[in-house]
Amino acid sequence: MLIENFSKLVSKKYRDDIDFDKFITENKDFQVEFEREDDSLKFQKKLLAYDYGEVLEYLEDISLNETLSAEESIELFKNNNEESIEKIILDNICDIAVISLNFCKRGIEFLELTQEGMIGVLKGINNYSLEKGDFKRYLRNWISREISIYIEDRFLQQKAEFKYYLENTNNEELDLTNEEKKEKLEEINKLRIEDIPFTINNLEIRLLKLYFGLNKSKRFSIYEIEKELNLEKGKGEEEFYKILIRLSIIDGGMFLI
Repeated sequence: MLIENFSKLVSKKYRDDIDFDKFITENKDFQVEFEREDDSLKFQKKLLAYDYGEVLEYLEDISLNETLSAEESIELFKNNNEESIEKIILDNICDIAVISLNFCKRGIEFLELTQEGMIGVLKGINNYSLEKGDFKRYLRNWISREISIYIEDRFLQQKAEFKYYLENTNNEELDLTNEEKKEKLEEINKLRIEDIPFTINNLEIRLLKLYFGLNKSKRFSIYEIEKELNLEKGKGEEEFYKILIRLSIIDGGMFLI
C-alpha cells in the first residue's frame, strides 16, 4: 500500500491501537510501500545557508548500527528485558529513519518523526506475539502508523492555530483587506493534509539511503551515487547538502499567508 493510501486508511479506521493491531494481525502480509503516488508534490523553496549538522550527525550515527537477523530479533523479543528492547530499537533505527524520510512533510521536523518512530517500535514490541507473523514487518507497520498519526495531528493543530491567527489579527498587521482575509480563510478551510508537500522526493531519499547505507548494504561514495542515479557528474555532492538543508529547515509551519 502506497504512503498516501496508508495515511488515509489509518486516519479513517486505525487510530486506535487495538484496532490497528487486529488489522495487521489478520493481514500478516500487509506492508507499506515506501513510494508515493504523486512524487511531484515536493516542497519547493529557495535554500539559504542553514545548519544541517544535527541531521547529518544523526544519519552518520545510525549508519554504524549492525543489523540483527530475524532469529536474533525474536530471541531478544523472548528475553523481554530492558537491554533486549534497547537492542531491538537500535536494530530498527535505520527503518525508522527511512520511514521518516518518506513521510516527512513541510512544517514537520524530520528528527521529531524519528522519535515517533521509536514509539511505534515500543508499541509493536508490546503488542507482538509469535503467531502475528514476521516481527520486523510488524514493527515497520507500527512505525509507519505512529508517524502517520503524528503528522495528521500536527496538521490539524497547525491548521487550527493558523485560522485562529488570521481571524484574531487585525488587517493592518496582516496587510490584507477584508476580502483577502476571507479568501485566505476559505483556502485554509479547504486545505487537506494531502495538499501539504513532502520535504524530499523519492530520488533524494534513494540518494540518502545509498550514501548512509540505510538500505543495510554498503555505503556508496558520491561518485558511485552519481552513476547509480544517473546524476550529472559533479552534482551529487551539491544535491546531497541541499537535501540535508531541506530536512533541517523548520520555517514555522505548514501554512503561509
